[in-house]
Amino acid sequence: MPEEFTAKDQAQKDGLLKKGFANWNKRDFFKFINMCELYGRESLDHFTDLIVIGKTIDEIKQYSAAFWKNYTKIENYKKYIERIEKGEAEITKRNSIDKAIEDKFAQLIEKF
Repeated sequence: MPEEFTAKDQAQKDGLLKKGFANWNKRDFFKFINMCELYGRESLDHFTDLIVIGKTIDEIKQYSAAFWKNYTKIENYKKYIERIEKGEAEITKRNSIDKAIEDKFAQLIEKF
């Protein structure tokens, strides 16, 4: 039979919630992961979908710092990190293609 949840346990829980991100839920977590995947972990200013659901850019920055400091404590964290890294690789690839197109276009303009 499980132990009873005591007043001391409740006080500890309340203290941890104050230290953490009590206004972030599972949906916000997955939205954060998706934003990292789409824009890269360093492009927090682009996380407008999170801002729309009531998060300020400062809250997003604080959450991001805590996430990257503690992500190894999250169950199945490797799959989330793989998604983010895959997304960042796509961003790098797209940027490389865009740069190549710009360079080619500049070369064509110089000829005329």
